[in-house]
This record gives sequence, C-alpha cells and structure tokens, in this order.
Amino acid sequence: MSTIVAHTQGTLIEARGEHLRFITPEGLRRELPLVGVDRVHCYGKVQVTTQAIHLLSRRGKELAYFSRRGRLRARLIHNPSAGIAMRRQQYAWEDSDTGLSIARQLIHAKITNQRAVLLRGWRTRPEQQDDEVLSRLGELQQQALNAGHNDQLMGIEGTAARIYFERWADLCGNAFPWQGRNRRPPKDPLNVLLSLGYTILVGDAHAQCEGLGLDVWLGLLHSPRANTPALALDMAEPLRPLLVDRVIINEVSHQRLRPEHFTREASGPAQRDPESLEDVDDSLELKQETSEAAPIRLEDDGFRIYLTALERRMTHEDADDGTTKGLRHALHTQISSLGDALRHNDPNRFQPLILRT
Repeated sequence: MSTIVAHTQGTLIEARGEHLRFITPEGLRRELPLVGVDRVHCYGKVQVTTQAIHLLSRRGKELAYFSRRGRLRARLIHNPSAGIAMRRQQYAWEDSDTGLSIARQLIHAKITNQRAVLLRGWRTRPEQQDDEVLSRLGELQQQALNAGHNDQLMGIEGTAARIYFERWADLCGNAFPWQGRNRRPPKDPLNVLLSLGYTILVGDAHAQCEGLGLDVWLGLLHSPRANTPALALDMAEPLRPLLVDRVIINEVSHQRLRPEHFTREASGPAQRDPESLEDVDDSLELKQETSEAAPIRLEDDGFRIYLTALERRMTHEDADDGTTKGLRHALHTQISSLGDALRHNDPNRFQPLILRT
C-alpha cells in the first residue's frame, strides 16, 4: 500500500469517481486510482474538497494534515470507539511496574539502534571506529533494562544521546559544522534536519497510535503534558536513529543535501511564521516553540529532497536491516505489539524495533 504526499503549495485535491485528482497552481493535473492507496498526507497549504474527504472516509483511507514543516495538525479518524478495553489497560499501566517495563524496553531499543547505526557507518569508515564509544553505549543499554524509574531512564537516554551524537556527525562528512545537538531553535543545518525528521516521525506515530485505538496522549515513558502526544513520542524513540539519523547520513554524505539548500535568516526580531516548525526535541519532550524563529531554514528544494528520502525509507524494504516492508510497517508492527501486550496484560508481548546488525 502506498502513501500519497502532497507538498506543492496551493495544490487542490478533489474526487473523481474512485480516483483522486491533484491540481497544482500551475494547472498541472494528475489522477490516481484510490485502489492501492493507504494514506494521503498534506503539507502546508494543500486543499482537499469535501467530496474527496468523504471518499477517503468511505474507503477507510488515512488523511492527515501537517504544517509545511512537518508538524501533524489534524487527521481523519474513522472509528474512534475502537480499542476501549485496550485504553482501559493503558490507563492502568500508567506509573506501574508494567508500564516501566515497556519504558525500559523502549530506551534499551533506542540505544541499541544508535549503537547499530554507528557500527553500520563504520563498516565503510573503519578508521573512525571508536571502541570506547561502543563499550559505553553497551553499558547504557544494560543500565536501561535495570532502571528503577522513568526519570532515571531519561537520564540514561540523555547520556547515550550525548555520546552517540559526538560520533554520529562524523558519518555525515565535513560539509556542515557540528557542535553537538541543539534545538528550539536548531542552530545549524544538521540539527534542522534532525528536528524536522523527528517531527515527521512523531506525526506518523501519532496517526498510527490513534488508528489502532490507543490513547496517544498518555505515554508509558513520557509524562502527560498539554499538547504533547506522549505515546507517539514513546513509539518513535526506537525509530529515531533508524529513520531520521540514517537518512541524514545518506543524503548529506552523498551530497544530495548541500549547504545551498539552507539559508540563514537575518538577525533581529523574528517574525512569527504561522507554518514555522515546532520542534520535537531529543530530550524526550515535545513543547510548543516559544523562542524566535530558527536562524537556519531548509529551503523548499531541500525540503522536497529530504521528505522524499524519509518517505522512501518508510515505505521501501531494507533486507539488510530485516525491515522487509519498510519502517512504516515496522512502526505499525511495534505499535500493534503494544496493543497485544495491553489486551493480554503482558508486557513481554511488546516488541520494540531493533536494527539487525
């Protein structure tokens, strides 16, 4: 099944029988049969007619609206009453030993995947391999499994992230400067790409959690906060390095994303952009952006290149990883395993995604 991504600003999507017609501001028209389409994602100023919304709803297709820079704004929900028993169990697991077990698995999986991304990159750059970093990340993997509470887990995650990102940037080459992870706003091109990619990933996890009947606002790792899809953040954690970090390595090291795809905004008081990126940060929190607009921006051409690369990784198999149907399917499998664990009140049924090395 495929995902249709509409990101050309001013596009109109309308229904024509069992087809969707896409009309750009320049008058270009394209029709696609709805058969074989799983979801339609609209970025920024893309309009969908009422008739097209009704068609997608009748056929059980996902329709999601994102800001121009990737923040999920709204989605079409077909059967919100599904999963009541599952949600009840989800509420019962909050602040419990069972919920902590899930949180431990999530952070263990994330650190395992960070370590695997470094190992994968060092296969072709053996001179960069740092055995001390691998050893330290291995220790943190085990500490995650033995953590006594979520605050301790978040501290372990933060330590692992600092160690990991010190060496991750080396795999991207020398085209962009790197002085460590920063956010709200991201201050350099690599951090812009990380923040944008994580935002898109969390939006996808948000839609899938709701689609399976889970309460996306109640996490087992992340604490509930206003306007924070805590469970979506939970489910995104193991995939951050597998999707976003690996795509950036690939696109930047092969010079498909280059310095000219970024612009630095003028200094001085920033004008609020209604479509500005609201960052999903890497400290395991999602907050409304309250600072000035980002000094570095990814231009439209770069955004299309990056979005296309992320979508390709989400939908195409990578037999080398064991993700034979793409990472979106793998994310669905992971979230479904949480649903299965909740239905059976058995955290051992949860299977977070771990990269095969």
